[in-house]
Amino acid sequence: MEKQQLHNIKNRVIDAFVRHELGQELTMSDKVYDDLLAQIMHEDPSFNIYDFKPISEGAEYVQHRSGITWLEKEYTHDIEMHWNEECDEPRLPKYDGSSLVIYYTNGKLSSIVSMSDKDTGIDQTEKFKSFVPQKIDPSISFLRCECVIDMRKTDNARGKANGLVNSKYLQEEVEELASLICFAGHDLEGKKISFDDLWRYISEFAVFREDGTPRFMVSPDISSLTYSHGVVMHKGIKSDFQFAIDGIVYYNSEFAYKYDYITSAITTITEVNWSETDKEGFFATLSIEPVELDGSMIYNPSSNGTPNMIRMGLGKGAVVEVARSGLTIPKILNCITPTEVEFPVCPHCGYQMSEDDLYGSTLKCGNPKCTGRYENRKQWMKDWIEGLEGGIEEAINWMLENVEEGLFWLLNISRFNYESRRNFTSQSIQSILNQLIIKSNNVSSDEVLEYLGESHSWTDLQWAEAQLNIWSTWEVIKDLMNHKL
Repeated sequence: MEKQQLHNIKNRVIDAFVRHELGQELTMSDKVYDDLLAQIMHEDPSFNIYDFKPISEGAEYVQHRSGITWLEKEYTHDIEMHWNEECDEPRLPKYDGSSLVIYYTNGKLSSIVSMSDKDTGIDQTEKFKSFVPQKIDPSISFLRCECVIDMRKTDNARGKANGLVNSKYLQEEVEELASLICFAGHDLEGKKISFDDLWRYISEFAVFREDGTPRFMVSPDISSLTYSHGVVMHKGIKSDFQFAIDGIVYYNSEFAYKYDYITSAITTITEVNWSETDKEGFFATLSIEPVELDGSMIYNPSSNGTPNMIRMGLGKGAVVEVARSGLTIPKILNCITPTEVEFPVCPHCGYQMSEDDLYGSTLKCGNPKCTGRYENRKQWMKDWIEGLEGGIEEAINWMLENVEEGLFWLLNISRFNYESRRNFTSQSIQSILNQLIIKSNNVSSDEVLEYLGESHSWTDLQWAEAQLNIWSTWEVIKDLMNHKL
């Protein structure tokens, strides 16, 4: 099947799917839909029609379509070298702002979503829909852009751009200050279109304010821009802007490679201080011999998370390279002389933590009978009950009536996406609760583990976390049932 013909069929099927999901008038029968979707899957097995599912009303997070990729990157102290070198590939500035993805369905604007992470984002459609093209070539699935602010309009352009994207209350400032710079586009297969095609499809939609700052435009290649001290400048017939950048990106339809500009210095870690979060986790703050970067004294650089800290050997006395990319938070880029990381002791039960107690990006006390965990859950339960008009009786009735939600809420496995990973049936959960709640006086926490172990489908890491939660939670449940809270 020819590529254009496949594109056309995909757009027809996507349009029919979206209409069905929104309850709108259908354009084809179920049989035609099924036959066309079968043709698509034969030609492109990776195609996922659910990538185009409309945003659910009230949904906080939105699933990104396939094709969202991160840039491969390196660091450079000499951005001018990459700016001035001869190169056949298009090179674009790496803008220092806040990323957005503009989604189209059958060539029509469907949503604008922030990049919270690679998998999900937050719906920003209402805030930015007046900035972007409402209808484009139907072969385009989504555009990627950066929300930036002209350096001459605010003292902290990067921070302000992030605020405009993430706040719910700055619509007037969005209209006045925000610029959306499109730097990439992807087709219905999730493949990045070439820079030349991006210009061909999108550049006609560029819109500029009276002062020459863009509301929406395609990023120019660096050959048409002037660079000076972390800022790119352009002054043309319609355009006049100065945007902060923190690197250069080499693009084609197969890859994107970024060179992040940094300033760095060599120093030594002097202290590692562990603090407890309100989610029972422990994280480290690193102190260094102070160094100056870009005119600011740096005292506490980021370790990029506890797992990275352990991997790099960022213990007291480690010799490290501290870097600052653009105007962002300083971080440890390299560890020149690693040292052993000293782990904290639980302040509640005296348990000595180790690398084995790493869960996700934080440490947690590995003692399943930690008094701190029990007291936390006891306080959470008390706070919850105090908010109920019917007190403990209402709490018990709620748990019995809301079986699945109650079980997982009480186990506090909030960090895991259990909605898509668990393997419990309503019947098995009801059976578990009948034994755990109704006969709570005769059930031990070991039996709780046994019951759950027969039905769980978590990974080893998830199951370990579940076991650490169960004892302290179960003791609180028993106290609740016996009206002891």
